[in-house]
Amino acid sequence: MINSIDDELEQAQRDAPDHLQVSVAVEHEGRVLLIRVNNSWDLPTCAVDPSETALEALDRMSALGVEHGLAFDEVTGFLGSYDLTLGDGSDSRVLTFTAATTTPDAPCHAGRVGHRWASRNDLSDTEENTRRLLTSWFSNSPWE
Repeated sequence: MINSIDDELEQAQRDAPDHLQVSVAVEHEGRVLLIRVNNSWDLPTCAVDPSETALEALDRMSALGVEHGLAFDEVTGFLGSYDLTLGDGSDSRVLTFTAATTTPDAPCHAGRVGHRWASRNDLSDTEENTRRLLTSWFSNSPWE
């Protein structure tokens, strides 16, 4: 399923960022779920607790997602990673996974979170690192 996550996790341990986060590109029929974060669009993301692995954090995000309407069916792969500096000056590594859903109407029910389904041509207002990863993913995908 996920082929290079072990290498990424080992690298993250060597680099020792202050924080580790996971994000997920939830796909349905060639479009990806984006959520509104401050003034731009981004992928659903959560922090990895010190007592859990990145995959456990994804499981937690999926379980919480069911409660809050950000559900995905299964993790399908590993997309990539990037580093960023948080507002407090600490460093974070974000590991981005891909997932699929068969219930595209479920995300963000009840208006709790702004969301949209974006195609490869609809990424101009996404966060820069997210746009880079998604552009690469879309360019290597079979979706029109």
